[in-house]
Parts: sequence; structure tokens; C-alpha cells
Amino acid sequence: MILLLFRCIFIISAVFMLYSFALWSLLSCRPFLQRLTDNFYEEEHIDLGDETERTTFEYYQPELQFPTSIPELQNLVSVLRLYHDEHFNYLISLFSLAYVYKQTFAIPGSALMNVLGGALFGVWVAVPVVCLLTAVGASCCYLLSSISLAHLLVRFEQERVRKLRNKIRGNNSSLFLFLLSLRIFPGTPNWFLNMAAPVADVPLHLFCTSVLLGLAPYNTVCVVAGASVSQLRSVSDLWSAQSVTVLVVLAIVAYTGSRLLQPQTRHVPARKTN
Repeated sequence: MILLLFRCIFIISAVFMLYSFALWSLLSCRPFLQRLTDNFYEEEHIDLGDETERTTFEYYQPELQFPTSIPELQNLVSVLRLYHDEHFNYLISLFSLAYVYKQTFAIPGSALMNVLGGALFGVWVAVPVVCLLTAVGASCCYLLSSISLAHLLVRFEQERVRKLRNKIRGNNSSLFLFLLSLRIFPGTPNWFLNMAAPVADVPLHLFCTSVLLGLAPYNTVCVVAGASVSQLRSVSDLWSAQSVTVLVVLAIVAYTGSRLLQPQTRHVPARKTN
């Protein structure tokens, strides 16, 4: 048990340090921005001293960090928008690495990252980008769990893993639709599903595809909210009764489809013996 725990800590720490180093390297080489500064100086003359204004430029690297609230997000948007025109490739690379980083280690805040994407890239670009990044990050979490957390999950979350495994086996013939319904439903703990999926024998290709399509409605809601980020006051503003209802209905439709595609088992009565 101690050996398994040490192995888990070692692998996760190594991968975390690798991701963190890559993100730090990208942040440290962020392009300099230019801003105006007004310097006043006085020129003394024999008969008249007049004050003139000289406009100069200075170059600086803005401070960047993960947002944890809507005000922090709005400040970050105002800074990153300065990179959009002249340093778009850097901006999309930084956003992609940061997004996958958070998804891989199940760090909370995916909603704010989706809003950030909508504010920076617009709805039509941000929706496919964040959906793809969600699938990539969740798949990385899946793979990391399969080589490190699998045995610990079975040991310490035995009941939850057993229930999930039974659900997976019970919907094996229509597994994709069942996984899709789990992803669409707004109350699903996606972090646990990402970690427990390899233990529950969910194939990676079905897992990745269900994340890509199943979380698309959720991501779209957040991205659309990002298009008007200046009007947001809290994270609760992202959701309305209508959007939650739509997600629940879509989840029910997907789950119903998975049940309808299940093979019907016929009960054969036992023969009476004389």
C-alpha cells in the first residue's frame, strides 16, 4: 500500500512539475507591451521659463495569473486583449496550455476559462477551441489516472467506483449515449468521472468523444457569456433557468436513447419436470 501511494505521488508530482515548467516557460517569454508615459520637464530661458510636455513610450510585461473571480477575469481580459492583434499565436498557445493544465489536474475554474475564451476569441472561434481543449485535457487526466490513481481509487472510493462500473457494464451496448448523458447533465462531477473512467473500463476513444460532444452545450453557454464579459457580476450570472433546463432535457434525451438501444432480454420460463 505504501509503495502504491509513493508511486502515485511520484508520477503525479513529476507530471505536474513538467506541466508547470512548460507553462512557466511560456509565461516568462511573453512579449513586451507598449504604453504611453507623460514626462514633464522645464526648459529655462533667459527671459521666459515655459513648461512643455514630452510623450514617450515604455515597454513592460504584464502580470498574468489564473482568474478566481469575475473581477479578476475582467482585468485579465483587458490585458490579454492587447496581445490579440500583434501576438495572436502566442495568445492562443498560452490559453491552450493553461486550459489543458487545469483540466489535466482537475483544478476548478473551467467555467472562467470558457468565459475568458469567449471574451478573447469570440463565440465562433472559442466554442470549437474550448471543446477540443476540454477533450484533450480530460483525456490527459484519464491517462494520468490510469497510470497512477487507479489502484488508490479502487481502494478508497470503492463504493463510487463499483456503482460507476456497474452502470458502465449495464449500458455497454449503448455506452456512448450513456456517457454523453452524463457529460451533458449539469450536476455530474466531471472531475471524478475523468479519474474513475479508466478504472470503470471506459475505452479512451469513447471517453474522449463523449467529452468533446457532451460538454459542448456547457462550454457554449460559458463562451456566449464571455462575449459580454463586462456585464457579468458573478459566476452565477452564467446560468439561467432556461439554460439549465435545456441541459437537463438534452441529458434525458441522450439517456433515454441509451436505454432504448439496450437489447431486450426475454424471460424464458423454466420447464416443469415430472
